[in-house]
Amino acid sequence: MKEVQQAVKTVSLRKKIMRLAVPAILEMISGTVVWVADTAMIGRLSAEALSAVGLGGQLAFNVTYVFGALGDGALAMVSRSVGAGDRKRADYVSEQALIMSACLGVILALIYFFGAEWIFELLTDDPEVIALGTKYLRILAFAVTFMVPT
Repeated sequence: MKEVQQAVKTVSLRKKIMRLAVPAILEMISGTVVWVADTAMIGRLSAEALSAVGLGGQLAFNVTYVFGALGDGALAMVSRSVGAGDRKRADYVSEQALIMSACLGVILALIYFFGAEWIFELLTDDPEVIALGTKYLRILAFAVTFMVPT
């Protein structure tokens, strides 16, 4: 009987873990689908366009993922506060994390928008890739504001 109860607890725990994991998995899949769609559409234009989008996309998404890790830290702090029954602290940490991520998103967006050409000049000498990448990164700059807080 004890083994059956343990098995039921294990299944219940696995279901809870999957319920928590599915949104994160779907987010990662959707990002991959967008990346593949961008590559498929741009790949038909030219090698330079593909290089510009690939490089700009890697830069934008990787940097936002690094800052997105701040959200993981905030989530851990909120979870601990909720687990300890300190709702006031959980609310405070949530508010601060949201403010911090929104500020970081805006700062990154400004850096990407105004520094796009300089960034691409650091990464490549191809003038066509620099021109196309600058345009692409400036477009992505608007999205970055909303990518960091997630």
